Amino acid sequence: MRQRLAGRAEQAGMELAVEGQEEAAASVVRVNVSAAEQVLFNLVDNACKYAAEAADRRIHLVLRSAHKARNSECATTAGVSPRCGGGCPALSKSAREAAHSAPGVGLGLP
Repeated sequence: MRQRLAGRAEQAGMELAVEGQEEAAASVVRVNVSAAEQVLFNLVDNACKYAAEAADRRIHLVLRSAHKARNSECATTAGVSPRCGGGCPALSKSAREAAHSAPGVGLGLP
């Protein structure tokens, strides 16, 4: 999976930077593997599309242990602050907006 994510980042001229592997490796998390892989790929794909003009060409993937999973930070991109405090705003766009930018209507996930 890491190679697939890194490959997508490379296609966009970006680099995948993975942090926290040792801490996360000690955690056991039960998930639907294919669904989790799809979510990760979608997030990296969105970073490639919407951060194409970013000065920092790295996509930071921070792995945390399961008990720390609720503590999160938002990505920095146009219109989104680097730290969102108590929660991140829902991100979405209309089909009309999608027609004039990158394809897709957004995850809409805070």
